[in-house]
Amino acid sequence: MDSSDKAILENEVARSIGKAVSQWIRKNGIEGDVTVTAAVIRPTLYVDEQGVSHNGHLTVIDVSLDDDDDDEY
Repeated sequence: MDSSDKAILENEVARSIGKAVSQWIRKNGIEGDVTVTAAVIRPTLYVDEQGVSHNGHLTVIDVSLDDDDDDEY
């Protein structure tokens, strides 16, 4: 995969994450600035909150409300 293909994929992922976070902000009535950090990692195995195991890529999205530094969702 060349660098232009990677750039296209990064743009598509960023767009999807942006839409999901925007919907979450509207649904929860959040006002003010938010900071979103996303990372895609490749664990060989991970277990979710329900105890179900998965393998493959994992996307981690951290949303921080800038007006209240103590809350992270």
